[in-house]
Amino acid sequence: MKTKDFDNVFKKGKTIANKFVFLKVVKNNLDITRFGWIVSTKISKKAVIRNKIKRQLREISRENLSNIKPGFDIAIVVKPKILDKSYQEIKHELENLFQNI
Repeated sequence: MKTKDFDNVFKKGKTIANKFVFLKVVKNNLDITRFGWIVSTKISKKAVIRNKIKRQLREISRENLSNIKPGFDIAIVVKPKILDKSYQEIKHELENLFQNI
């Protein structure tokens, strides 16, 4: 997604949240679902940690793409509590959020 797409998602999108991640979701009038991942420096000052979290979120999103209806822009924004969670916990919670789209 590009900057204008992120702006649109944050202006018009519906929020779905749990304790350590939230989604902003909006229809995009395309035949595909697009994702964007936001892991700010508030989560960690270390790029290695932020990139690890993004890689995990990308993989979970890729695995669940077939379970999500096409035609959405989804921004996944991470909260600081994610640092305490294992990959399996993150996967379980994100899959639950994807079911609410």
